[in-house]
Amino acid sequence: MGPKKCFLIYGEDRIGVVADLLAMLAEVKINVTASQAIVAGADRFGMILWVKPRDVKKAAKLLGAS
Repeated sequence: MGPKKCFLIYGEDRIGVVADLLAMLAEVKINVTASQAIVAGADRFGMILWVKPRDVKKAAKLLGAS
């Protein structure tokens, strides 16, 4: 099957931050294949997010990935 691309997202932890990210993707009809999020301490969070290969470029643009 080969390697898959994912997004590593991190930032300031707040109530609803993951829900907001998922809602942004849903608004443009990008389905999330899988995700894992954690609170990293010191008011930080981290998240790994996978989407279908056809949606990687669109998700990268939306999430501000370079």
